[in-house]
Amino acid sequence: MPKRLSTLVLSCLLITAAASPHAAADASDTLRYIEKGDPEMAKALAKAQGGLDNFLATFDNPPAGTENYSVKIGIVDQGDSYALTGLKSVDNVEYFWVSNVKRTGDGFSGTLANDPGVVRNVRSGQEIAFAKGDIFDWMYIRDRKIVGNVTSCPILLRGPAEELQYYRDTLGLEC
Repeated sequence: MPKRLSTLVLSCLLITAAASPHAAADASDTLRYIEKGDPEMAKALAKAQGGLDNFLATFDNPPAGTENYSVKIGIVDQGDSYALTGLKSVDNVEYFWVSNVKRTGDGFSGTLANDPGVVRNVRSGQEIAFAKGDIFDWMYIRDRKIVGNVTSCPILLRGPAEELQYYRDTLGLEC
């Protein structure tokens, strides 16, 4: 896979559930905010969760032409540390893509694949452990096209039409 596509896929469409719309002014311009309880995001999350077992089966036995298996997890600052949010709807959660995913006993580990914009107690490249219940979304590449990453759709559908079209045409994202 070309480096540009790999980097783009892993860095695309970070989301944060903002406690208030004003929180966006303090964060990186790359973050996209979705209000807590957004109905379109709830539908996307249900779709992601509905496909999670199939994703994990494919992850465990990857077919030819697939690569870059990644998951999205929610993280919040907790004092001088951090906490994983699982699927709970909480204020100030930031969602991170985790790459280099591996099974570890009854859970998983991987590498945070994007820089934080709001959360301050984690960093890109940091190894992190998580459970199946912490997985918010998932994706992988099959024949140079995205499979999964459905939680990006509510974000893209609210953004510039040309951005949505790029993800559809170049990366095969289905929204």
